[in-house]
Amino acid sequence: MRVKSKLFASFCAILVFCCALFTCSPAMAEPDQHLIEKVKAEYEKGDYESAMNLLIKDMKENPDNGTTHYYMGLIKNEMGEDLPALAELELAARLLPAETLSSFTNQAISSVKTGKRKLPEPPKHKEWYEAMADSVNQFFSGTPAKEGEGGSTQWQMPDMMAGFDDLYRQARRMVRNQDKKKKRKHGGYQSWAATTMSMADIQDLVRKSKVINPDKWASHRDGVQSFRQSPANTPAWDYWISRFTRSFQYILMSHLAKEGEIRPYGSVACIFSIDKSGNLRGHIYASTASARLNRCLIKTIRELNHSRILQFPRNAKITGYNFQMRWDFGKLLRYIAYVRAVKKKQAELLKLQEEEKARLIARKKAEAEILAREKAKKAKEKRLALLRKKAREAQTQYVRKADVAGQVLKPQELKARQLTLKDVPFNETSDTFNGDPFSTIDDRTIMSWPELNR
Repeated sequence: MRVKSKLFASFCAILVFCCALFTCSPAMAEPDQHLIEKVKAEYEKGDYESAMNLLIKDMKENPDNGTTHYYMGLIKNEMGEDLPALAELELAARLLPAETLSSFTNQAISSVKTGKRKLPEPPKHKEWYEAMADSVNQFFSGTPAKEGEGGSTQWQMPDMMAGFDDLYRQARRMVRNQDKKKKRKHGGYQSWAATTMSMADIQDLVRKSKVINPDKWASHRDGVQSFRQSPANTPAWDYWISRFTRSFQYILMSHLAKEGEIRPYGSVACIFSIDKSGNLRGHIYASTASARLNRCLIKTIRELNHSRILQFPRNAKITGYNFQMRWDFGKLLRYIAYVRAVKKKQAELLKLQEEEKARLIARKKAEAEILAREKAKKAKEKRLALLRKKAREAQTQYVRKADVAGQVLKPQELKARQLTLKDVPFNETSDTFNGDPFSTIDDRTIMSWPELNR
């Protein structure tokens, strides 16, 4: 059955390719301009509910319109729905062409700088054969493709598999739409749409990461590398992934603890590449967080690069692979705030304990002084009584002595209540980790840390 489905998907891919060739249709459906104008008007007025209802209506008719999902993500983010907003933006990143994502990103950066929040304008798309012709002409004619970082010219080798991945993904979408059980409902979005990802989608995000805000959202200049491989489903790789997640969380929380914001929210989705030499690369492709929180993630990737925990399991048969991760900054920031509040409470209890101990010591000292004075008074009275007795030898007199008893209070110590929640460590003492952060932390300690990002 699996072989037949692959053959059928490949056949559909050829059909899509042929249809595109003869009809010259664009790679994606153009958004309804009239609808966009209505949504923008409601968005600029601050009526996010009306704008969202318009987008939901369009999603029912065009579930694969990436622009609609992108706008929905921005609106949900304005409404404070952080995780649903990230899911919509992530789905949009997988549906939209690279040039559209680049345009949306640049417009979003400009709107933040100007302080005017507005929905980005979708660019006019070239026909797919025009874009392919431009790429081929640039490659074979020697025309530089773009200006690289630092002013150096970079030559772009076209990815020959990119077009086939796109066709294969479109064919899979056609097959899925024919299955009534898997048709998307309620605005064209279900949870699996953002949580499941095929090899073709991952490779598509790797290519798109080259143009999605590379100056701010990329961990390294060379960018995410493409590997059409995946690790084996073995206990050794399961252990590697679990250790990587906990180690990543340790460094990320350390940066969030130093640079985190007062408002505890924001989520991010990131595409990664890792090779057998320990070269870790990452690029954010969807985010609802601030630039400060995104920087924390980028710094984490850079400082984890070449760490010992990146060494592949023994007898690994792959040279590298790509994967993606999502992080809920809000959950991590709330945990950090909770730990700080508990530590502050413990410090206050310890301070009260020390003050109570000091009061008990002072009271004990005062009582000891009172007892010493009473004892000296009794000794003096005893000596005077003895002198009187000798002076009045014949005279007998009954002397009644009054004893003063001092009661000594036993001091009671106050004990601070310890934090019962399993501790997730993070370091707040230094701004950066010099060298390998896990050179002095063994695997048993790392694996004892719980994961908060579930």
